[in-house]
Amino acid sequence: MRTAPLTRALRHTLVLASLLLPAMAAAAPASDAEINRLLSASRAQAMLSTLLPQMEANQQQQFEQVLQHPGLSAAQKQQVQALFERTRQTMQQQLAWSQLRPVYLAQYRQHFSREDILAMAEFYESDAGQRMLDKTPELMAGTTAGIERHLTPHMQQLQRELQA
Repeated sequence: MRTAPLTRALRHTLVLASLLLPAMAAAAPASDAEINRLLSASRAQAMLSTLLPQMEANQQQQFEQVLQHPGLSAAQKQQVQALFERTRQTMQQQLAWSQLRPVYLAQYRQHFSREDILAMAEFYESDAGQRMLDKTPELMAGTTAGIERHLTPHMQQLQRELQA
């Protein structure tokens, strides 16, 4: 039985379309709503809000070291304190979620496929994902302490070698 050329062409087109459609769908970028779902589930805004006080504390420590310099006059110390306050205010404004949310959206869209975004959102919405988020601070603190314990004898050995 011979197939009419038009029918053959239609069949080839359908086969080609069936092969390409999944790839085209996979290439579709995640929407803002899908990325926002992930950011919400992964507590991105809450994590960012915990970083700001840490950054401020580090910055204040650096400014206080500058203020300890014996050659600074009272006027220079006032300038340093004014600079610290301006820097603190700028950081609070520029690191606000409303300012950084577009950065998060762009970065997630650039680095992850829509399928990855959806899978990560599902994970973070799951009980296991929420437990991971709950335990991450403890995990990081414990890991940091473990690394410090691991490195301490090696650093002490290096210090002894440098003093010898």
